[in-house]
Amino acid sequence: MDVLPVSQYQRYFTFATPGSRGGIGFSRNYLGVVFPLDSATQAIPADLEFGTSSNGVMTWKAFTAAFGPSVLTKDIFPRLVNGKRYAFKECILPGDNVYAVRYKEPIMCYSYGGSDYDSYGHPAGGGLYTVGSDTVPTAPMFTVGS
Repeated sequence: MDVLPVSQYQRYFTFATPGSRGGIGFSRNYLGVVFPLDSATQAIPADLEFGTSSNGVMTWKAFTAAFGPSVLTKDIFPRLVNGKRYAFKECILPGDNVYAVRYKEPIMCYSYGGSDYDSYGHPAGGGLYTVGSDTVPTAPMFTVGS
């Protein structure tokens, strides 16, 4: 799975599980979210939201109401990024559907899952911003022999 840098994070993600339109899906579907912890409480921010689609309408609720308020200590990143402490939360999705996550600050979402015979995993989205100003490709160097 590709892991994107913070500079490519977004404020809103909409994604679907592979079986959301019928057909063969996966028995286990997960959402992984990387987000900045609330600076005052060092917990999941109260205004991080999770949406579930029904008949084309997204119904929103607090992320903590959908997946619980806890973050495992091992899932809190040890280094600050841009002065903020980030964490990761793995969430079991309630079934095949179209979902969304939104927050006032940039976050990252990963959609993954599997069954007894196959699996999938990918970023649920991400920015395609130009990072840096390097426009000249590096010339390859080869060493032959030992």
